[in-house]
Amino acid sequence: MKKLFITLFASTFFLACSKDESNTIPPEPTINLQGFSYDIGEITPTSMELEYVSTSVSGTGGKIIREIWYKKATDLEWSKKDITDEVVQRTHLLEGLEKATKYIVKPVFSIENITNEGLEKTVTTLPFRFSVRKYRLHEAHLYLTDNAEDTDFRELDATPYFFVEHGGDTLDLKYTTLSKDSILISLDSNSSILFQENDILTESLDLPLHFKLNDYYNNDILQQNFQIYNNQPKIDSLIVQQVIDCEDLQRTRLAFKGLFWDPLNPPSTPNGPDNYRVKISSVQNPSVSTPIMTLSEFDIDSSSFTNGCKDGFRTVIDIPVENLFHRGSVLWVIFPKDLVPEGAYEIQFSIIKNDETYSADPLEFDLVYE
Repeated sequence: MKKLFITLFASTFFLACSKDESNTIPPEPTINLQGFSYDIGEITPTSMELEYVSTSVSGTGGKIIREIWYKKATDLEWSKKDITDEVVQRTHLLEGLEKATKYIVKPVFSIENITNEGLEKTVTTLPFRFSVRKYRLHEAHLYLTDNAEDTDFRELDATPYFFVEHGGDTLDLKYTTLSKDSILISLDSNSSILFQENDILTESLDLPLHFKLNDYYNNDILQQNFQIYNNQPKIDSLIVQQVIDCEDLQRTRLAFKGLFWDPLNPPSTPNGPDNYRVKISSVQNPSVSTPIMTLSEFDIDSSSFTNGCKDGFRTVIDIPVENLFHRGSVLWVIFPKDLVPEGAYEIQFSIIKNDETYSADPLEFDLVYE
């Protein structure tokens, strides 16, 4: 009897333990978004792209459902796009949006009833589809590309705002309406501020163009660039020092390396300087100097320049020519030898354009006659 009781007790204990094990609660699913990030890509009047910079999303406890939630900023309910089957893609397109409308978007990941959300971003669709192309120096042409009948640049409800950024500095651009479907964008301010942080003078920058029109486009890049040229001239070094025998007297001919304004067919071009100021003077006694040379002393006659017997100055193209702005990267200056004896001198170089003066830092050099 005792043996039977022990057997029954053991069986009951075993069954109880088995029942407890079958009721063990599994751990809740987890979703890890550490390291996940995304950017907003191309925006059009009716669509926007989400670009997943990192797709490092992991989880436990089941399959991860991947969605993009989006809604108008004024709506309460979210629309959802399932991208679970597009897990290997990095770019996801939201279509069927309304133009000139502010949306809120966010990536959402879920396993069963567990949800983890990415960062919300606010994006405004474009009021119209357009493109930008270079026009002239510091000017660009923006024009409609979708023939929108309800868009007229002459009757916009707000003032468009265009600007470029570089190194924390911002330059505003002005616009002029050309027609119903085109605008001319231009830079009026001095672009030199964008180049001041460079130890070596940069000649030009290709910068993203930004645009705002009410809430239509909040500082987002247009996928278009605007080319900015440096207005600031620079003198790097003295590279040639010669004495030329002429019929009446000897002349000194000097060549300086640097960046100087010299467009095609100077000086009568839209991009050319309105005037120059070039002067060489003694460091010890500034009264010993050449006269101030201006546009009237700019030697446009290549034959007289080659002979080197005509007083004045000229900028010369340094091959290869990278653009049509700073074409002159060598500055030649010619003057009577007796006017400036040996010694320590400095050269000053300035150009005047639209009542603005742009001056290079003076360069000191030793003048030696052998």
